[in-house]
Amino acid sequence: MQTQRPFSGRALTSLVTAGLFAVMTVSGIVLFLMPSGRVAHRTDWHLALLDRWQWTALHSVTAVLFVAAVVWHLALNWKTFLAHLRSRLGGHVTIRREAALAAALVAAVITGTLAEVAPFAQIVDLNLWLRHAWTVDGGGGPPPARPR
Repeated sequence: MQTQRPFSGRALTSLVTAGLFAVMTVSGIVLFLMPSGRVAHRTDWHLALLDRWQWTALHSVTAVLFVAAVVWHLALNWKTFLAHLRSRLGGHVTIRREAALAAALVAAVITGTLAEVAPFAQIVDLNLWLRHAWTVDGGGGPPPARPR
């Protein structure tokens, strides 16, 4: 007879975090591709039985809960996390290069997006074009420009 394994809060937190990440990813893709509010409202736009507002709400709620789950996951695994950092920093210097590169890449994405430079500006333009493409007559003109 097998004994039942005790409940694992760590496993639950990891699975909830992964699940929220998956939902947030899908809803983020839908939000990127969906029509503008005016078009979605006039056409009664739905995808997978959800309207524009429901997709937005789902994305917002899962994003907030995802951040909370990540913080909780880190709290539950704090000793393990610190031990890993100590062993990596004490024995190997390589994590410093990766950490510096990761920080530089994230900073480049933020800076590039806010400065509206390629390729980040093209992603924003694609989003505007996709939203405009939902209109039947093309909206009577070119896709809207990014606000300045």
